[in-house]
Amino acid sequence: MVGGSSGKGGVPYFATPWIELGKLEEREKWQTLAVELVEHSIASELQELKHSLSDPLARLPELKQNLASKVDQAQAKISSLVADYRRLLVVDGSSTVSMEKKAIMHALQHQARYEFELESVPDTAEDVTATITEEFAIEESAAHASP
Repeated sequence: MVGGSSGKGGVPYFATPWIELGKLEEREKWQTLAVELVEHSIASELQELKHSLSDPLARLPELKQNLASKVDQAQAKISSLVADYRRLLVVDGSSTVSMEKKAIMHALQHQARYEFELESVPDTAEDVTATITEEFAIEESAAHASP
């Protein structure tokens, strides 16, 4: 097809990489927001727990210190897990989103036509073409032989 022709849904082929890039950026924003919400909710729960220890347990400083240190350890572990989650989804350059984004940017920089393929779906275009060609050749030779 011609470079200005339309693909699925009447969208011009040259616009496809921009649309996909927008989808990826939107997905990155939502993933970042999800990580931040989880991180904020955990931090606020732990802070609330720390504040609940302050007044009633002032008489038991040893217990209070022990609980506060356990809360701090839990907070550090949770922060580490959230950082791993964030790196996996958003920040890591080897993540799927980043790799897709790099491929789209490469296509845009080189003004190439970018086609999206699903990895789980095998490419059968060559098989179909070969089959059609072979069938056509067989039918054509049979037609010439029968007169």
